[in-house]
Formats: sequence, C-alpha cells, structure tokens
Amino acid sequence: MKIIRPITAALLTIVTLLALVFTSLQTTREEARLYGDLDARAQILGDSLVETARVTLSQGSKKHLERFVSKFGDQEHLRGIALFNEKAELLAISKTIEDFVSSPPKIVTSTLLYSAPQTDNQKIGGKNTHIRVIPIHQDGTKLGSLALFY
Repeated sequence: MKIIRPITAALLTIVTLLALVFTSLQTTREEARLYGDLDARAQILGDSLVETARVTLSQGSKKHLERFVSKFGDQEHLRGIALFNEKAELLAISKTIEDFVSSPPKIVTSTLLYSAPQTDNQKIGGKNTHIRVIPIHQDGTKLGSLALFY
C-alpha cells in the first residue's frame, strides 16, 4: 500500500509532462502554419498591388501616392501599407499606422539592397505585426518598395 502512492504520483507526473510537451509542440506547429498562411496571403496581395504601385511611383505625384495608400491600405486583416522610394525614404503611409512607423523598418532597406521580397515580424504600436516588403522596379531601375503591414 505504501508503494502505490509514489508510483501513482510518478505516473501522474510523467503523463502531465508528456501532455505539456505534446501541447507545446502542437502549438508551435500551428503557429508556424498560421504564419505561413499569412505570408502566402501577403505575397498574393503584394504581387497584385505591385504593378499599380509601380505606375503610381513613376508618376511621382504625392496626391497619387496618398490615394493609392488610402485606397488599398484599408482592407480586412491589413493594418496598412506604405510606399518607400529607392533610398528607403517614406513617401506615403496608411493613416492607421502612420503614428507607429516614423522611420522605415530595417526590412525595407534590406529589401532594397537585395532586390528581393522579404518578410519579418515586429512589434509595432504594441502589436505583433507581420511585414511583407516587395521591391518595385521599372526597366531594371529601383523605384522603391511596397510594405504591407498585417
């Protein structure tokens, strides 16, 4: 009888630890899957907006840039968008995020440097934010980049 209690306690401890480990692994996998889905959506949206952004950037009008950002930056699940020039200087930004993004995130300069789309997760305005930045080129010349904030 004395031996049953320690064995029971040890078994309960082992089962509890196994459940915690399994739950942790499952949560990590689910989080990775959700980030992958979010990045895929960001890529699709970014690819669909990049041509319009290219035309808007080549026009160079501040009014057109702001109209582009306000029109496309107010979509479901999207915190906002921003357009940067080839020197990573902010040209236009959605009103929903302008208070939180005063300088370009490092991913913008990295995207322009390597001329390839990049993603990152950062805390912006106290919220975890998924950022997808796509470079914008025209005839081999860098025009700038489009940043999507989720």
